[in-house]
This record gives sequence, C-alpha cells and structure tokens, in this order.
Amino acid sequence: MMLLLQIVQMVQVRGPASLQYDLIVVSQPEPREPLYMALGYINNQLFLHYDGESRRAVLQKPWNDTEEGRKVWDRVTQDLEERGKELRVTLQDILRQNNQSDSSDGSHTLQATLGCKLQGNNSTRGFWRFRFDGQDFLTFDPERLNWTATHPAAKRIKEKWEDWFQMKFPKVHEEEYCSIRLQRYLASWKGILERTELPTEVPPGPNLLSRGPLQVELLIISIGLIFAVLVVVGAQLWRRMQAKPEIRPTRRSEWKSAHPLFRGFGNFRETQSVV
Repeated sequence: MMLLLQIVQMVQVRGPASLQYDLIVVSQPEPREPLYMALGYINNQLFLHYDGESRRAVLQKPWNDTEEGRKVWDRVTQDLEERGKELRVTLQDILRQNNQSDSSDGSHTLQATLGCKLQGNNSTRGFWRFRFDGQDFLTFDPERLNWTATHPAAKRIKEKWEDWFQMKFPKVHEEEYCSIRLQRYLASWKGILERTELPTEVPPGPNLLSRGPLQVELLIISIGLIFAVLVVVGAQLWRRMQAKPEIRPTRRSEWKSAHPLFRGFGNFRETQSVV
C-alpha cells in the first residue's frame, strides 16, 4: 500500500467522485480457506471485480494501457489480495474466539464496505464498515483513527486493529490512501468523468446486485460463489439430517433460514450514505 503514496502525477478532478469496495469472505470446513470476492465501484459504477480463486482484479471498463496504468492495476490486485488475507485471518480469529472454528454450525461470513468520497474542494470523507453474519460488527472513524465495536464478538478484534493501525499508520489516514487510489484510478480509466455522474446519495438496494446494471460476467461470478456456499451448507445439513431424521427442510426458504450465511447476505451493499 505504500506505493500508493508515491504520486507521480495527480489528475485534476472536476466535481466530486467516490470510490467504494465491497468485500466478503465465507468460511468453509477446514482445512479449506474461506471463499473471497471483492467488487469495486467508482462514482457508483462497477469498475472491477476480484475473484479469490483466480487472484486477479478484472476490469469492467477500458483503461489506459500504459506502463503506469499497468503498474496501477497490478497494485490493485496486490491490495485486494492483501485485503482478502486480512479478512480471512480476521474471520478465523472471530470464529476461534466464539469457539466456532470447527464449522460444526455451518459457514459464516465477514463483509466489509470501505472507500471514500472526494469533494469538489478536494476534501475527502472516508468510511470503513464491517458486518459478521449479516450483523453490524465494527466501524472505523478515519478522523480519529479508532474503531467502534457494534457486536459482542468485536471487542478483541477492535483492540487488535487499533494497535495495528497505530503502528502502521501513525500519521496517514486511511482516507488519504483512498483518495490517492481514487485519483490514480480516474487517471487510468478512460473518460470515466465524462460517462458517469456521481449521485448525491447512494440509492438503497436490497442485495449485492442491486446497484445499477451489472455485467453478465459479474452475475456469473456471484452465482458461482453462492452455489459453492450452498454446496457446503447442503453437505453439512445432510450430515445433520442423518443424525436427526426428524429435521428435514424441504423448501429452499427453509434452507436459507437455517443458515447464518443468508441472514443479512442480501444487505451486503450498504444503504447508508457516505459519512
């Protein structure tokens, strides 16, 4: 991430712009590592997705195929891979803390929404929020560089992350990193400001795919992730049904209500405006 601080050329942005990442990790039975997927939005429009299996960030829009542009997007892939590792470790820490690391009670999710909004006067407002199994978990205040725990299991994670932030970011706010990334993306994504307009407020959406028309490629990836989770959930439920014949969910709605993955999964995209 330190490479992002070495600004070779800053672009002049006319009007406001926003950058947002939606990240999710889903636990699997050991020894398999959690599934991971990330989506990136500029001005509320999808510009990349990251698949944890391929470990590549795939761009959805044309970009400047220059040496500098390639460096930017190679770094994007590295950053998203690092975020995925951090989220996987954090999810495993949460499960161990709650004595759930054996996956006996099914899969669990850790969701993150982070980004910033660049105002017309070049001021920046950042945000960073986490949800565990569909419930609010941790919120980061980029002004004070501290975390607010909103879940009983978040206290130890909060203390760990506050120590980590004080060590790694003693002077630089997370929103400054976000602002630098945003301006570099705008420089590498051809004509984004001419083709898109930043909405005054993020429109609410009921699910992950609610915000604007998404490409068929993204839809396939999302369905693939959900299908993989359903396979894991189905196998676990089958073992339980063998042990307890009286519990036999037959409708898909019963399968969803029986598993924490689906509680709040539809609310993965945050509906509140940038703070």
